[in-house]
Amino acid sequence: MPYSAVALVGLFGLILFPVSFVIDSTEAAPVQSTTTLTLSTSDISAEIAPGNSAGTFVASDPATVSVTTNNYSGYTLGITANNNTDNTKLINTSDNTAYLTSISSASAPADFNANNWGYLPSKLNGTANSAYQPAPTTTTTTLEATNAANPTANEYTITLGAKANYTLPEGTYENTFTLTAVVNPVAYTITYNKNTEDTVENMPENQSGSIEDTDITIPNTTPTRDHYTFQGWCNVTPTTDNGIDSCGGTTYQPGDTINMNKTTANNTTLYALWKVDIFTQTTQVRYEVANADGTYGSYTTVDTQTLNYGASYSWSTSQIQNFDTATYNSASVAAYTVTEAHTNQVNITRKSYALTVNRNTSYISSVTGAGTYKVGKVVSISATASSGNMFTGWSQTAGTTSSFGSTSSASTTFTMPASAATIYANGSVSRTYIQNITTSNCPTSRTLVYDSRDNKGYYIQKIGSLCWMTSNLNITAGTNITPANSNITSNYTIPSYAENSSTYGGYYDYATASAGSYEGSGGNDITQDICPKGWKLPSYSNYRTLLSSYNTGAKLAASPWYGLYGGHRDWAFSDGDYSRVGSYMYYWTSSQEAEGWGNYMYASSTSAGQDFSEDWGPEDVDMNIRCIAK
Repeated sequence: MPYSAVALVGLFGLILFPVSFVIDSTEAAPVQSTTTLTLSTSDISAEIAPGNSAGTFVASDPATVSVTTNNYSGYTLGITANNNTDNTKLINTSDNTAYLTSISSASAPADFNANNWGYLPSKLNGTANSAYQPAPTTTTTTLEATNAANPTANEYTITLGAKANYTLPEGTYENTFTLTAVVNPVAYTITYNKNTEDTVENMPENQSGSIEDTDITIPNTTPTRDHYTFQGWCNVTPTTDNGIDSCGGTTYQPGDTINMNKTTANNTTLYALWKVDIFTQTTQVRYEVANADGTYGSYTTVDTQTLNYGASYSWSTSQIQNFDTATYNSASVAAYTVTEAHTNQVNITRKSYALTVNRNTSYISSVTGAGTYKVGKVVSISATASSGNMFTGWSQTAGTTSSFGSTSSASTTFTMPASAATIYANGSVSRTYIQNITTSNCPTSRTLVYDSRDNKGYYIQKIGSLCWMTSNLNITAGTNITPANSNITSNYTIPSYAENSSTYGGYYDYATASAGSYEGSGGNDITQDICPKGWKLPSYSNYRTLLSSYNTGAKLAASPWYGLYGGHRDWAFSDGDYSRVGSYMYYWTSSQEAEGWGNYMYASSTSAGQDFSEDWGPEDVDMNIRCIAK
């Protein structure tokens, strides 16, 4: 144990009591205490001149001993003999045979026997002392034991006394004794605080005792707490942020040592440091596929969070950026408490909307397909025309026929949009289309048919071996015609300068009549024109055949051909003026006679019986058109 000590030497003859002091410096500041022991003088002397057999008593001047310490529990001051066989004697240093013996018990000077010695400490066992004491032994005699630090020195005195007679040889008599100031053990307690209201297993027992040295070992046990990880011990109250404790003081681990401070009270509380367990929470979604109720695509991850045990987790489709709320129903993961890693899998279903199927009641007797369907559902729809009528098409706007799918088919499908929808089945009086008429099925009486390109009606009739259009063609400027519905091989648009008349039909130049396909060099019949598919411009020869039976203008204007005196429109010699309307009829043929000239047929109504004749005309003259079935 750390202490401070001095050696006390007694001398006789010319008796000197030199005292020396040595500090034991094994302690380290500031955790351990520091104790200082000093003497007022290093030499104590007394002289005895024995004059009789009873002996003479003499006492030394007292040596002053000073002790200071910052040890929290004070110190113990003691005196001890050196460990030798003559530790109770003061021995003559000249012959090492003569000696003074120690008094046997505490005595006053008057009670000393001849050739005895003793020492007088100012305190003995902590109380004031006035009696000389027998020589110290190898067992330390306590002079004073304090219980607190004393920055101001405590002072003590030690006096040597001896009684000698004339039988004692002259000389110096001595022995060595040691004064020690030993710091007292400091009491300590270490309290282990679990720092939670939860149950904690494997907590170490609190520690208490007295410090003999300064290192106290923390038990090598690790506390356990459900859903938390032990991080160590802290010597101040920890702070907690998001489930993780932080220490603002000193941190210790199980098995570490605590360096105690002997200068203060050592009542230490160590707080457990905890870190909450964390778990990953994941949400995956999959979407219901179009037109397959209850069938879904693959899962994709839309949210991943790392959360503390005990935290709350929830999710909803509102967290998906640009979530299609028109197509899909919202979905969510209800809030739950996190206790482990978990993956949520969510099905996102398609919304359902009402499909209304309306009909034109004048022509359509019934429709099917109305109901409630999910977005993307392919719905079968159908319409049945009433007697004498026909289905003309589907639409999403009443009266139109071009909105979706195979609109021309009475039985088709409709893909459900992301909203309620209304569709219409349209109809009309039952019609026969000119595109479906051939020479073989051509009616022998004048019959009304319709052009599928614009639903305009024309009369037709078989005259001789040819199936003739007995109305003038009247397709409107700007109409787009295709190989599917016209006598052409590529798409063509009727030019804007074409004119139309409700009385006489359309007026077309030769370039338009041929759908832009005529040959400028002339001499060959054109093979493409603006007649309906399956029909064509009559050739010069076809008109000659007709004239063989109807060889006057009057005959052509009558049944069955019903020719019209529409005149013509002249761009070559006038600014598009109409000429001879009401008195002449002009019709283009498919034949060309020369460059820039197309063959046409005409007849005059000025005199009865005038023959219908052919002539050449410039292509920049607009005339009427009749068509024949191929």
